[in-house]
Amino acid sequence: MSTPPPIVLIEWLDAYASAGWEDDSKAEPAPCKTIGFLIDETDTYVLLAATLGHSTETNARFAIPKGMILTRTVIA
Repeated sequence: MSTPPPIVLIEWLDAYASAGWEDDSKAEPAPCKTIGFLIDETDTYVLLAATLGHSTETNARFAIPKGMILTRTVIA
């Protein structure tokens, strides 16, 4: 990669899961923040990577559904 892709901070809601007995009806998504290189974007998700390798290789990739994104901030 000659020019690195932008670094972005994504604030998003993660799904809530529970596997035990519950005594109330609260099941709220968990707010999260993820930062990384913006590798790809489609109509349905953004793809971030934590590490850029040589050529086009990336590592620690993370796809976030756009419907879960609250904010996006370009860092660099």
